[in-house]
Amino acid sequence: MHVFMEEEKLNLAGVCQRLGLKPENLLKTLEASYAPWVEKAVTSGVISASDADFWSQEIAEALRVRVYWEG
Repeated sequence: MHVFMEEEKLNLAGVCQRLGLKPENLLKTLEASYAPWVEKAVTSGVISASDADFWSQEIAEALRVRVYWEG
């Protein structure tokens, strides 16, 4: 991935497309990987259950920016 990103100036979405994958599937996978951390924060009392939706949304947006980053 780093070769594509550095040498061909592709973002993560571009790498996915080059490999024949859908960038949205990468996003779903990344978001799912963070879900246990949000759940643990709720069960540990770090955040409330109602805050979990907010933080899940924040994580999803941050990941979207990184996957589609045009920098």
